[in-house]
Amino acid sequence: MARSIHAALFRWSPQAEVGNIDSAADFLRLINNGLDASNRPLLYNYVLSAYDDGKFRFTETGAQLGKDMVSKHAVLGNAEEDVYYAGDFFMMGQVLVLSNNSGTYAPSMDVAPLVQKVMEQNLKLEVLVIDHQDPRYKQWKEEYAVVTN
Repeated sequence: MARSIHAALFRWSPQAEVGNIDSAADFLRLINNGLDASNRPLLYNYVLSAYDDGKFRFTETGAQLGKDMVSKHAVLGNAEEDVYYAGDFFMMGQVLVLSNNSGTYAPSMDVAPLVQKVMEQNLKLEVLVIDHQDPRYKQWKEEYAVVTN
């Protein structure tokens, strides 16, 4: 089922944007600077896929059934067994905060420095990769009022 949803989301959906992120401005435009229509911060799930040349796939996540279904890491990762990294992210000011908060893939923090370097080079933003069990992660999500619905 995850592969079918993945195909519908990334191959056939008119809302899906596929392409290269050439600048921080490109990325920030795609996520609307990390804010919803009411200027409240948003939470996104992401996967750095291993099966298609390391594509960075992400979508807004939330409690609504539709958002929850398409934001599952298994869907974003096309139900592949291995991904380079997965979790969620949000903007904290001018910093992109990435976590390893994925029950599906449970990535290790051992490769977090490499993930941080790759993401900074590609997105041209300051990036912080944090363990989802780090108390600062929960505090920052609460402090920056990340909404998930």
